[in-house]
Amino acid sequence: MNKLCGIYKHLLLLGIVMLTAVGAFAQPEKFNRANLLLREKNADLAVPTIDSVVVHPETMNDAASWTLRAFIYFELYKRGEKYKLFSPIRDTIIRSIKRSYALKPDEDNAGNNKKLVINLSAGYFNLARTLLQDSIDDVRSQIAYNKYKELYMIVDTTANFTAKDIEYYLAVGSVYSDIFIKDNKNVKAQNIAKVALLKVLEIQDDNPAGNITLGLMYYNQAVNLTREMPYEVELSQLDFVQENIVKLAKQSEQFVYKVYSKDNKNLKAIEALYYIYRMLNEMAKSDEFKKIGEQYGIKFNIEEKTGDTNGQTAPENTPPGNGQAKEEKAPEKPKEEVKEEKPKSKEELEKEQKAAAEKARADEKAAKEADKKAKKDKKEQEEREAKEAKEKEKKAKEEAKAKDTNDQNQK
Repeated sequence: MNKLCGIYKHLLLLGIVMLTAVGAFAQPEKFNRANLLLREKNADLAVPTIDSVVVHPETMNDAASWTLRAFIYFELYKRGEKYKLFSPIRDTIIRSIKRSYALKPDEDNAGNNKKLVINLSAGYFNLARTLLQDSIDDVRSQIAYNKYKELYMIVDTTANFTAKDIEYYLAVGSVYSDIFIKDNKNVKAQNIAKVALLKVLEIQDDNPAGNITLGLMYYNQAVNLTREMPYEVELSQLDFVQENIVKLAKQSEQFVYKVYSKDNKNLKAIEALYYIYRMLNEMAKSDEFKKIGEQYGIKFNIEEKTGDTNGQTAPENTPPGNGQAKEEKAPEKPKEEVKEEKPKSKEELEKEQKAAAEKARADEKAAKEADKKAKKDKKEQEEREAKEAKEKEKKAKEEAKAKDTNDQNQK
């Protein structure tokens, strides 16, 4: 009897060893099957297979398994969530890549991880541009742009984003300055544009596009003041409006002239300065820039007054006030006001920049709140995904266990 018990124990131990071996050998087989399904573009079937591989004790610490998982989920991502700002599938890919890196992958898998990261980060950058230009959603666009930089840092911790920052914030400034120029009462668009353009100038003080775009915003504010002034206006009100026009024109001049001083062949600056000096009634300077512009083929249409390079309307060929001042008013008054305002222009610009900086802080606070909400939404999505992943993991384990048992029974 004791001998039979000994034989039974020996057979039971042998069975356990064989079952463990079968399970261990089954995992490379599942890895290969998942890889084959990926090559056959059958990601839906590959997902449960690779998910069972990365939770199995024998293969859960294999970097290659996590890299393969990232590529399988990437196929699903391309199919349905590529243009989503918050994508659970994208988050799964990123977590799989991070896990692979933590397990010190070989050169091939590390290279494959890098390709995926670069692709996903580029997707965030393109999404930021789409949300900005097509959806006119600066908050979500900013979130996508921050995600782009955050993700790219995974593969290059020393990455320099200066050029991309300039490109992105110039785009923001351009989109919202166009909105403001078309609707001068849209203060939100004005502030967003100024904050973005000032960020560009913080990075690169002499950036041509940033200076000209900001200069044209001030210029068009002045143009709109001349348009909105009633035909019959009291002298005191006229003086007040003309004073503001001069201030805006001088601010515009400082930004645009900065570009011209660095590049005296910049056609946008030449054309803009011609109209700015006409607005300031500094006709000698205006005529000088007209001559320079004509030498480069610029056609100044005085009747149509399209003075800026974005198709915005320039002012009439008159002093500030758009020719609406009464005849009895002193003809030299606008010139005197220009001279009086010269020492104040820098102070006014500093006040404007200070106000813009305060608005920037307010916008930054709003962006942080939006980002906080986005993180909360993301956390909720991750919790749902984690729950689904646990259920999927449990199911995969049960399927793997059932398959292992079935394989053992067959053997």
